[in-house]
Amino acid sequence: MSSAQNGDGHITATMTQYLLAMYSLRRENQPLIGARLAEWLGIAPASVTEMLKRMGQEGLVQVGRGREIGLTQRGWQVAMSTARRHYLAERLLTDLIGVEWSRAHAEAERWRFSITDETEEKLWEALGRPTTCPHGSPIPGTGACFSPHTRRLTEVEPGEAVIVERIAERAKENMELLAYFQEHGLVPGERLHVCEASVVTGTLMLQTARGEVTLGTAAATQLMVVPERLFGHRPAPDRLRREVSHAAP
Repeated sequence: MSSAQNGDGHITATMTQYLLAMYSLRRENQPLIGARLAEWLGIAPASVTEMLKRMGQEGLVQVGRGREIGLTQRGWQVAMSTARRHYLAERLLTDLIGVEWSRAHAEAERWRFSITDETEEKLWEALGRPTTCPHGSPIPGTGACFSPHTRRLTEVEPGEAVIVERIAERAKENMELLAYFQEHGLVPGERLHVCEASVVTGTLMLQTARGEVTLGTAAATQLMVVPERLFGHRPAPDRLRREVSHAAP
């Protein structure tokens, strides 16, 4: 692949893909080891091992005795820059160009390489200085952060009302799941009421602005929520609300 546009021709686009995956794993409090990284990226462990060697030579990562991967200061800087440009690309696609919310992550994989140091700040300004990506993840460098009260939807007790804070990083790779979330209004800023949780069927029954929704636990774990009483209702952007309302069959 071509070199990433980050001012250093030795850091390839593939390396930035790895760094973005490592950044996402850290944000999700997942162990940063080769096997987990291979699973996240959907590639062979041997390929990950070889790439980590190359990234180590570039001063981006260090692999400890326990095989845990550590990002160097330089690695973190490039990872955060990559994440920032990726999230800004998502915002550009959804807020200005009109790309579907469920497709933004996949499209941004290509678009982020067009953002340079010179255009990054101007793009952020043009977008209205957003603090999160369309899926709710904080944009590095904006001061935004996760709520300390965030938990997965599967951890919410029946009878409790919550606000969707963000979509888990892993779920962003699943366009069909994102489309389902969008269709049923399970998007950042929306209020959900957990009506029932069934251990037998492995499902949750939710009440949303669109009506009742039954969600499997595998999908529910990908929704990060905050109790309504600790969050304060933050409505989703108008455009996203229109997409949600138009997604109904």
